[in-house]
Amino acid sequence: MRSFQRVDILSPKTLILVAIVLGASLRLTVYLQNRSFIIDEANLARNIVEKNYLDFFSPLEYEQYSPPLFSCLLKTMTKLGGVNEYSLTFISLLAGMASLILLFLIGRKIKIDHFSLIYLILLFGFSPIAIRYSTELKQYSLDAFLCLLFVFWYLQQRDNNFNLNYVIQMATFGSIAIWLSMPIVFILATIGFQLIYRFLKTKDVKLEYLVLIGMMWSISFGLYYFSILRADAGTDYLQNFHQKYFFSFLPLRAEAWSTNVNLLLGLMRSVTDKTTVSLIGCFLFFSFGINQLWKENRTALSTLLLPFLLCLIASHFRQYSLLTRLTLFLIPLLCLVYIYGFSRAWSMGGKSIKIVLVIYALLTLVNKKAFEYFYNPLEIEDSKTTLTFLKNHHQEEELIFVHHSAVPAFLFYNELHDKAFRIENYKLGKWDELAADAINQDPRILTEDNFWLYFSHTEPEARLQKDFESVEMFATKIKEKRSVQSIVQQYKMD
Repeated sequence: MRSFQRVDILSPKTLILVAIVLGASLRLTVYLQNRSFIIDEANLARNIVEKNYLDFFSPLEYEQYSPPLFSCLLKTMTKLGGVNEYSLTFISLLAGMASLILLFLIGRKIKIDHFSLIYLILLFGFSPIAIRYSTELKQYSLDAFLCLLFVFWYLQQRDNNFNLNYVIQMATFGSIAIWLSMPIVFILATIGFQLIYRFLKTKDVKLEYLVLIGMMWSISFGLYYFSILRADAGTDYLQNFHQKYFFSFLPLRAEAWSTNVNLLLGLMRSVTDKTTVSLIGCFLFFSFGINQLWKENRTALSTLLLPFLLCLIASHFRQYSLLTRLTLFLIPLLCLVYIYGFSRAWSMGGKSIKIVLVIYALLTLVNKKAFEYFYNPLEIEDSKTTLTFLKNHHQEEELIFVHHSAVPAFLFYNELHDKAFRIENYKLGKWDELAADAINQDPRILTEDNFWLYFSHTEPEARLQKDFESVEMFATKIKEKRSVQSIVQQYKMD
């Protein structure tokens, strides 16, 4: 009889595959939950539906930013799969899944041991921020994927001959990537600095090759910056909104020191979790990882950390915000340094040290609580539930007041979505406009006793109390439906 080799389900390769599948399954599960778009997603979706391909190569409407080629991909997805959440978040999902594979490949490339590789994949696989943006209509998941892809590509080609074919590929793909992802410039700059250093040290790189790469990247970024990025980054709205997310290398005031500490702690929390034990461990392993990479693999160290330093410099000059979602591309790179330190501690430690490390790793994974998404849907702003209630109970003649912060979601789901609600007779609120003022000034309210208020993207008790009180002075609430960050109410005139 033919004998079959027994498959070892506890082999390192099998466990690594299981870790990747777990992370991918978690992202797929959240994707299939089909949650409602939040305000920025709805506004971006409006741009994607309303504009043509050429329009994406100029600043967008509704205070939105999206890389032009990413917007073009989204537009194509709507043509293939329709205007819905599945089509508009599919690219983010693929990028999020592929990032797990790239993380494994880079970890193996820099010689992280098998147990630590499993921990690395699960750490990022169970990251709440990574899961969220792998299932959201934003470019941040693609940012992380492209940055990892270029890091892996560079490390893979590092010791190969620097020939014309490689130069053309690097120059071409880098120039295209700039239009797909804004933070890719930090990775390209890192590669550029390393190539210059290699030229100065070993002379095995032709100067004309470096000039070709530098010129193509610079021209591409220059066109991108002056046509889109400068106008977006320089608006008062964005500068004011991101004020507390800019890093300072010269913190002369206590407030600046506090901002810096909070920003760096935020990055560490994204790497591990929010508990004190995890943060202390993260700092220790991260520092040890830097120390060991300096001794063993300085190319990997500079490739993983220089983008972080360049990002801090850009933030200091108020050209890049360290808002959590904008730094998602850094998280897997910082994870790699952190896990490198963890890996070396694992390799050097005895049995008792390994037991402690296993317990610590399990604690950090459990504390992320992302596994809960398997049975508790991730919902941030559930406008679809309240709109469904409104559709089922609203009478055609009844006026609906749509609060200013709810306008993006209302317009997208009411008019643009494949399954648009098509609710009529509404009034769109303006910034800082009380619901009572808008209702009383609309002539339609004189012909009907009942009217509706629709709210979304807001904390009702903190931000809507004035609206409630102003309306209750002349009307009585008779119906209400509340969901996550969304409320719909029906009132009857007194």
